[in-house]
Amino acid sequence: MSVDQGSPKDPVQKDLDLRTDIRRLGELLGQSLIRQEGRELFDLVERVRALTKRARTTVLEDSTDQSDVIDPRDETAEVEALLAEVDLPTSMSLVRAFSAYFHLANIAEQLHRADELLSSGPDSGWLEATVDAMAAAELPRQEIEAVVDALELRPVFTAHPTE
Repeated sequence: MSVDQGSPKDPVQKDLDLRTDIRRLGELLGQSLIRQEGRELFDLVERVRALTKRARTTVLEDSTDQSDVIDPRDETAEVEALLAEVDLPTSMSLVRAFSAYFHLANIAEQLHRADELLSSGPDSGWLEATVDAMAAAELPRQEIEAVVDALELRPVFTAHPTE
């Protein structure tokens, strides 16, 4: 994971950097799966991953011909058939492998977000900007204080969707 303390990156480059890190983590996880569980589980994980990825694709890019249309139900049926043949111990290992991957991807995303926040510098925030705008409009100080005093702020804590 790279930390950039310079100017904010282009969003496309940031996305590319995150994808590169996630791909690298996925490769390392794959190597660990092969060492710890064997090539057979790794191949199953890759097969399920490829099929589910294809199932999300409904139409090929730049398609003007209906013959290029991919029916995601075909891919979904293939995944379902493949998973129906998997025994319970293998399915548990498969779930653990995907769980580990998504945990690694979430951690990489959190690190990139933290890097982005660090590199963007301190944020003056909406409240300060609003007060500055009111002052620039030459509103009386008492009126600004009355508005600020009337504000009601309530922090909201939400769980991450995977927790």
